[in-house]
Amino acid sequence: MKLLRITFAFAAAVLLAGGCVKTYVEQGGGDAIDFSAGSMLLRDDADYPTKSTAMNADFRVFGRRNASSVVFNGDAVTYSAGSWTYSPLRFWWWTYASDYYDFVGVAPLSNTGSAAIQGDADITTVKAPYDATSDSYDLVIAATRILGTAANPRAPVELEFYHMLSKVDVVVENTSDSPQGLHLDGYHFRRLVTRGSAKASFNDVNQSVLSWVDPVRANTNVGSVSSDIDIASAGSYAGSSAMMIPQRLDVNPGGTGKPQLVISYRYTPVGESVEEVKTEEIDLDTITRTAGGSDAIVQWEKGVHYTYTIRIRIGGDVRVNITTTEWDVDYAETPGLLI
Repeated sequence: MKLLRITFAFAAAVLLAGGCVKTYVEQGGGDAIDFSAGSMLLRDDADYPTKSTAMNADFRVFGRRNASSVVFNGDAVTYSAGSWTYSPLRFWWWTYASDYYDFVGVAPLSNTGSAAIQGDADITTVKAPYDATSDSYDLVIAATRILGTAANPRAPVELEFYHMLSKVDVVVENTSDSPQGLHLDGYHFRRLVTRGSAKASFNDVNQSVLSWVDPVRANTNVGSVSSDIDIASAGSYAGSSAMMIPQRLDVNPGGTGKPQLVISYRYTPVGESVEEVKTEEIDLDTITRTAGGSDAIVQWEKGVHYTYTIRIRIGGDVRVNITTTEWDVDYAETPGLLI
């Protein structure tokens, strides 16, 4: 799903950027390439508080002219005092109708815990590594190609940023009839692809392609909650969102088992003094949207928000269902940004 739209304007000497007029002196006989946006890269939900310092409202840009001329190579584009800035300036260079420019934007500007965001030698592709065992941020990428045959190749170019990860939540509910609490010892996902690289490239028909490459399936637990949490009868607990790599959930590579959601809990039955300790191991590809249904989710898609609801009835059964929603449902508070 599309996260946001940001106008990536390549203006002439004078342009409007974030509500402020900026004047550039032409150098080398070309028009300065500049960025214009009505607002910062903001989200109005719990993941990104307004003007989040975690994201710094900045992004990294890669760009090339034709097949081999690198224009931007991971340059930081920052938002300050009402405008987007970078240094040193770059300039348009249109010569033939066959000329084109490719641009890729990646946010957040700095990814922590993974290798650096990199383009190859001629910016044919850009890769943004992600490791779900150590990283926890909303990775978004945009890519667009500008053709020399466009009616106005200097017209504003829109970069539409897309979520590259799957957002996953777990909610645990105590549905016991009696006023009896249970203790949640923890839950985690296992046997998942935990490392990979989000990749932006362009195909033979001038279209951008966003994909995942270099998958690594590690025997490492991710999305874990491991503290002792009391959940009263009719109560619930919601853990923090986990940002996961999109992947198939119905695979069993090497016969080691399918991806699973594992939950551990304990309780003391009414009238007894000895706790019962339970662990449930649930194959993710068996979890359906409706109880007893056949509508299981067998693949996490990028840009989709998944919520697994685990309903535990003491002395009874454990039921798990999944709901899917579009990641973003609210508009940002600042005009000019669509989410």
